[in-house]
Amino acid sequence: MSSHSAVIPRFRPPSHDMINRLSNEILELIFSFSVPPSLREPVPGSGANLVYYMDRAGVLDYPTLLALVCRRWGAVALSSQNMYSFLFVDAEDESALEFKQAMAYYAAYLARSGSRPLTLSIRGLQDTCINLLAAAPFRDHLARLKWACIDTYVRELMCNFEEPNGYDVFPLFPGVETPVLETVHVDLAEDQGMATFGGTYHLFRRLKQAVEDDARKDDMGGKDGTHESNTSEAGAGEDTASADDNSKILRHAPRLLSFSMDKFDFEGLWTPLSLKKAGLDYAMLTCLRLSYVQLRVADWLEFLAKLPLLEVFSCRLLDAENEEEGPEHSEGGSNGPGDGSAQSRGKDEQASGEEEQPRPLTLPYLTELSLFSDLVDNVLCTYPPDARTGTGKFLDSLVLPSLRAFAFKTDSFQSDFASDSDIDDEDQSVTANRKSATADDENAAAKYEDGAAEKPCMTYDKFLLPALRGLIQRSGCEVQALTFDVTYMDLRDLVRILRILPELRALHLDLSMVACEDDLLERLARRSAAGELDLVPKLTHLVLDNYERDLHHPQRSVPLRELLWFIGERWPAGWTDWQIASVRVVVKEDMEELEAEWDGAEGYEEVADDEGVANEDAVMNDEGVVDEEQVVDDGEASDVEEVMEEEEGPNDEEGPNDQEGSDDEEVSDEEGLLDEGASEEEEASEEEEASNEEEAPVDAEEAGRQSLLVELIEDLRSLRARGDIDLVVGGSTAELYC
Repeated sequence: MSSHSAVIPRFRPPSHDMINRLSNEILELIFSFSVPPSLREPVPGSGANLVYYMDRAGVLDYPTLLALVCRRWGAVALSSQNMYSFLFVDAEDESALEFKQAMAYYAAYLARSGSRPLTLSIRGLQDTCINLLAAAPFRDHLARLKWACIDTYVRELMCNFEEPNGYDVFPLFPGVETPVLETVHVDLAEDQGMATFGGTYHLFRRLKQAVEDDARKDDMGGKDGTHESNTSEAGAGEDTASADDNSKILRHAPRLLSFSMDKFDFEGLWTPLSLKKAGLDYAMLTCLRLSYVQLRVADWLEFLAKLPLLEVFSCRLLDAENEEEGPEHSEGGSNGPGDGSAQSRGKDEQASGEEEQPRPLTLPYLTELSLFSDLVDNVLCTYPPDARTGTGKFLDSLVLPSLRAFAFKTDSFQSDFASDSDIDDEDQSVTANRKSATADDENAAAKYEDGAAEKPCMTYDKFLLPALRGLIQRSGCEVQALTFDVTYMDLRDLVRILRILPELRALHLDLSMVACEDDLLERLARRSAAGELDLVPKLTHLVLDNYERDLHHPQRSVPLRELLWFIGERWPAGWTDWQIASVRVVVKEDMEELEAEWDGAEGYEEVADDEGVANEDAVMNDEGVVDEEQVVDDGEASDVEEVMEEEEGPNDEEGPNDQEGSDDEEVSDEEGLLDEGASEEEEASEEEEASNEEEAPVDAEEAGRQSLLVELIEDLRSLRARGDIDLVVGGSTAELYC
């Protein structure tokens, strides 16, 4: 029986593009799916990336960008009403709005959208944005809004405490009904100024007063004042209706499902019934983000019980529940006397010596939960170890069977900063440690009373770990995404939490965390004796963020050498034999900023795809395509995933270092920084000899910086020598560099 060798036909590229065989309708549908997320589903802050990319592409809108490809694409994109139903208005560029052509452009753009539901995003000063929306051509199309994102800011009034810096943002779109509106994002930014006594403040003060009035009427019930109340209500019906219209966030939005409001300090104006009084239907809401609203746990639970379909929720909690007796909850606080709120009932129960243990609240559809906690007077608080934290009490009161993502941000607590040797034994001894914690705390408290020791304080291992573990066990959920901005949490506490999340796929940490100062990458790369990853083996997305910079978030960095070592340890050569990992370094051409900020590699992201393939960074571009790259951030881009990378290829120039001849290996160096180290040093020395002697020290420093960069690139080349790694050193962008 003769054997025949298999004949593999040679691949021949098609003689013409297959996409041209698609009908115009299918091509238009593809274009619709390629609309950038910052344009299709805008949120506060996403407009900056869109403006940057459009400026780089030299176009004003996305349909025009598609029209640059070919005539057919242009004909389909420019004639599509759906493509013109996504609009971004950059009101921050006031000079551009002064031209008469600007309003004519927006009028023509909106007219091309026909009668399609609109997605509108606008950013700029509060007064500029509100005035634009209240005038032509925008006002005539507000009734078609399906998604609205209003990203505003206010000018600071440093010394004027009499005049408000807020603007009358609410009610949104006054006098206009929005029957198809489903999503509203509002960033008021009123906390950026010194005085916040106008605009939105007055609205929520009226809402609070209305809630208290209703509570008083309910308390009166069948008393003697009932008849007088009825007659007065009958005589003031028209005035009440008019007042209700002025107190509503939206005049008419029966389909509203998602609402978020950021950057507004409520200063005790909030009640659980505020949004309902403002016209929102609690029974329909699926997404509610109120990261600046702070209430007691009992009030939040009362509020959440009214939201049966909630899927996404964020709120702000008290650091410790003993703050509930603080001044913010006394006279003039969030709830007045007789309002029937959970706070009033809680005080009555405490006064009578009764302590109610309610059953946990079940939210069957909640998939994403974000909790925030304030720092009191910018001072780290040391609560006693037996204090009941708002976070712990809140998590203990919930059952979330569908929970997939959890986020927590606070500066108010700290770790106990134990030695790293305790980390390995934590998973086996945590139960015993928890049992002995109470006795240890009592002993420490006794020593403190005697003056022999420092006062014990609340730490993360005493409330966050047991509360999160209890929530997962009680709910039977699998948390796959974790976001922490917890400044004083050390590596030991972080490892403890990661151990109870075996299904974790995405981890987002702020670089200001103490845990990131420790050997975080080494801990994530550690393997067991059997060769298995010891921690979060299913992790596919790691982000170390250094964007937010303030008193508690100083800019930090991670050396690129540690990054390369981490890749080699977690995904060693031969870890996969069927797919290639990709590493891309984006080099910034601005050497002045590189000189000013160079201190090793800046912030970065670490990612692996769903099949377990390691990618130094998977950046989702605006067409929904994943660019696999290692990106080093200069600290100004808040989320590298929002950076536009569609035309990165055409901007990349073939570098002189790409000498292997592989199609998969590209080296781009617009500044000539990535040439061979020896030749670069020779050129630098020749320029030094030819230049003025006074400039020699500056040139020497620049040559030193270039030498460091070349050394890093050489390390990357050694990584590229591996058969399962495809290294690409890509072209520069304005926001990313190493």
